[in-house]
Amino acid sequence: AIDPLVAPATGTKASGGLTQREIIYVCTELALSKRLISMDLVELNPDIDAPGDPSTPPMHGDHPALSAGLSPTVKLAAECVIAALDGSGNAMR
Repeated sequence: AIDPLVAPATGTKASGGLTQREIIYVCTELALSKRLISMDLVELNPDIDAPGDPSTPPMHGDHPALSAGLSPTVKLAAECVIAALDGSGNAMR
């Protein structure tokens, strides 16, 4: 589980969970293993997430394909999918 401080919009909160860097690393390593054939993202609930601010400029580490204004949890979920598909470690740029 991802730490709720990083991804607050989840149905089951687990303090001490994975950080953003750790989950991106796991997804990247799965992609590099060439053994990932499917992936489920579960308990993602954008309705309980803080809205993203479209006027906030991207931070270092944000993937350029992700638009500003995404909520924190949705953005992290998208970064996980990109890392799992890309496998180059470039999901966090």
